[in-house]
Amino acid sequence: MRLWALDMWAQQNQTALLDPLTRAFKDEDERVQARALELIEQDRVREQAAKPEVEK
Repeated sequence: MRLWALDMWAQQNQTALLDPLTRAFKDEDERVQARALELIEQDRVREQAAKPEVEK
């Protein structure tokens, strides 16, 4: 259920709202932790891509 909820949250294109991700990262279910890490990394890539070249 937690894994499903995390995926639903991600599909809603939530960005920069890491609270659900950080909570999921601490979950006892390793699948939930792994998915949270994937989503955190995806968010970081999106943030880097959105920065102007000068800031990178």
